[in-house]
Amino acid sequence: MVMSQEADAAEFGARLKVLWITNISLPEGRELRGQTPTPFGGWLAGAAQSLSQRVDLSVASLGGRLANTRPSQGERISHYEFHSDTDPRSSRKDLLRIIESVNPVIVHIFGTEYRHARQAAELCVSGGRPFVVSVQGLVSVYAYHYKTGLPTKIQERFTLRDLVRADNIRLQQRAMRKRGIDEVATLRQATDVIGRTTWDAACATQINPYATYHKCNETLRGSFYEEEWTAQECERYSIFVSQGSYPIKGLHFMLEALPIILKQFPTARLFVAGMDPTGSGSLLDRLRVTSYGKYIGELIRKHGLGDHVKFTGLLDESSMRAQYLRTHVYALTSTIENSPNSLGEAMLLGVPTVAAAVGGVVDMAQPEIDALTYQADAPYMLAYQVCRVFKNDQLAAQLSRNARARALSTHNVEQNTDSLIEIYHTVINKNQSE
Repeated sequence: MVMSQEADAAEFGARLKVLWITNISLPEGRELRGQTPTPFGGWLAGAAQSLSQRVDLSVASLGGRLANTRPSQGERISHYEFHSDTDPRSSRKDLLRIIESVNPVIVHIFGTEYRHARQAAELCVSGGRPFVVSVQGLVSVYAYHYKTGLPTKIQERFTLRDLVRADNIRLQQRAMRKRGIDEVATLRQATDVIGRTTWDAACATQINPYATYHKCNETLRGSFYEEEWTAQECERYSIFVSQGSYPIKGLHFMLEALPIILKQFPTARLFVAGMDPTGSGSLLDRLRVTSYGKYIGELIRKHGLGDHVKFTGLLDESSMRAQYLRTHVYALTSTIENSPNSLGEAMLLGVPTVAAAVGGVVDMAQPEIDALTYQADAPYMLAYQVCRVFKNDQLAAQLSRNARARALSTHNVEQNTDSLIEIYHTVINKNQSE
């Protein structure tokens, strides 16, 4: 059955039947199921929209324990949902049913960090079906960097929430390593892997030196291609961090850098996307606070930063774009990243950027040309680089122009769609010849 479809799709002009397996639902799929769209994974929607104009695309997404497994038909895309990884028998059964129902020429698995990716890879191998795995992050490697810059007592202590869930910072790192077991198994089954950076190429090929590595950059959310940052419309001396709820995002380093920045720019303000993790709201918020969130609150109080730090709450696509555009400096403070979409979006808009030189970041932004970079565990250098932008409008304008030009090339919709389809054909043809 698979081979007959492969023959039908052998010519490059044919519409391939492609199945994506993702850990995040597309907004259209959630709306069709009567669910509220989330602000997460919007870049997948942009890539799917472009690809669906040229292939017959179905998308199967990770749902919860009450996943709606009935297919939903969107404008161009068929949407499916499978049960949570916490119920591995159900998720495997769902995935098998979806794969057999769609009968795709090729399966594209996005991300390696969840058990369902391993299950999907196993099902493709056992069924002799071509598949390719896209690297997002790599938890088996991220785990090494999870506690960077955190005092030992912070790593080991428990809040009430941590006790109930048995996952303080050290245990979260252990859980990440455990998830890495499935990730390694997924990559070792794959004959073809898609990545974007020197970092993910190194990690993926060290895990599986026999896999063919394909490079394909990401397409981002459509509205970020449409507007452009200007110094005249930004809030002077404002800094934006796009996430700070867990240690890898490095908010603790930003809070160590901010007092140094305030000595030169006493009106500087830091905006952090997402809910306030410090437990400073209601009693319920305090009961839910994590050890990391508690530490963030302690740093804010220690350095007297209460009037200079604002958590924005969850931001949808429009609100996120607006926050970038009114920001003087976007700061990527992570202790490890592959190719962060937040950095890509900031660069697309031309927001002057200061970024930790970790993982694949330097493949996205050339230091001193597209962004200013610094050593991730050196908050004094983060402060220095931010102040350089604050002091020099000419530097800010230069970084803005260069970043936007670089990002428009890296995240070019047509080029990336062409590359992805070419990879699909390469994998299919290789499978036919074996």
